Amino acid sequence: MVDAWDVDLAGEVVVDGSDVYVTVVGEIDLASGAALQARLDHAVATTAGTVVLDLAGVGFIDSSGLRVLVEMRRRLAAMNRSMRVDDPSAPTRRLLKLTGLGPELGVVDDAV
Repeated sequence: MVDAWDVDLAGEVVVDGSDVYVTVVGEIDLASGAALQARLDHAVATTAGTVVLDLAGVGFIDSSGLRVLVEMRRRLAAMNRSMRVDDPSAPTRRLLKLTGLGPELGVVDDAV
């Protein structure tokens, strides 16, 4: 079930063994970035495996939203953990392609 995290952001966090699957729906920007960061921080603190982000429902992402993802990926790497992005939406895919950050974020999508 998708829960409201912020005015323009909702999602769901599902733990499967040591991995955690985070589905994000809405807009990831300066206003909602803190809410996403808090959910990811909690997921990282309560699991030990891979963090998988489903961004298919993200209608908008800006540079501050992208920063949340990049910082989380780097933080996990420092902990010898991984993060990957599954099924990025068209706006997310476009931003990742423009910035060249798809590979760093572990995007599982040949179009990025």
